[in-house]
Amino acid sequence: MKTLPWMGAMALMLAACDPLVDLGDSDSSSTGSPGGGVSGGPGSVPPNPTTPVTTNPGSGGGCVPGTIGTCDCPSGFPGAQECGFDGTYLPCECDDPQATTGWDTWGSSSTGWWGSSSTGWGSSSTGGDPGVYIPELPPGETCLPPELPCEGDFDIGSDAQLEPMRICSVIQGDVYISGNVETVSSLPCLREVSTIFVIIESPLSTIEVPALEAAGLFAIGVSPNLQSVSAPALSQAADIFIGDNESLSSIDLPSLVFSKSIEIFNNPMLPDCVAVELAEQVGSPVLSCQDNLEDMCSPMCG
Repeated sequence: MKTLPWMGAMALMLAACDPLVDLGDSDSSSTGSPGGGVSGGPGSVPPNPTTPVTTNPGSGGGCVPGTIGTCDCPSGFPGAQECGFDGTYLPCECDDPQATTGWDTWGSSSTGWWGSSSTGWGSSSTGGDPGVYIPELPPGETCLPPELPCEGDFDIGSDAQLEPMRICSVIQGDVYISGNVETVSSLPCLREVSTIFVIIESPLSTIEVPALEAAGLFAIGVSPNLQSVSAPALSQAADIFIGDNESLSSIDLPSLVFSKSIEIFNNPMLPDCVAVELAEQVGSPVLSCQDNLEDMCSPMCG
């Protein structure tokens, strides 16, 4: 995974994430369960780090390759530990304990938040970043089958950069969409992102991700024109961040049944009841909803 300046906060969030439920035909499933209570605010993490918890009940206690579990770090902060292809954990990766959490660390693309994505995708045959891999589309297919995942971290800053991803059903890596992208609904095939799906600093008034079913982190923020967010197929996202959107008034995630934490904040046109009802829909996960439009649900936000 490529490390960006703000990744300290995100690494801590991912370390606390439950693994994604397998969307294929296997019997494996996430072993985590939604918690309860109110978090300490955007970017908060559980206070008690744990040993790795990602297990596959069908493999005698091994882990699911490609998923991420938590692990103990000397600092006392939780670290991230990826499951290797052999079903055993790779070494624990510990983040800087001084890393600041919260959306205020995300900065903006103009200050280098997106690294060098503005320099383009390079000259690989797929038209994309040389660090990513997009398989060839099988004859007669419009979408890559899930067993042919796209791999790597996709930094998207234009529609031209988005175009090669149109055929991806599964992305083993991160997706960052920022700035001058006219539509994200042109991702009709994308069902799963193994780690982070982020849309930030978007000029759009409506964001719809039509086919996405699962992501480790689903985050949308810092988009002043944004009025509505819709992900009709999203059934699981270990963590949800939606914040700093001045005009946002609607969030539609009708299929969501699992999330470990939901943080919806600093959306002055969005009623707090939207966040509370979403938490109730998925079984009362850890919820933080602050600095939104106050209503009768605001006392439940903490």
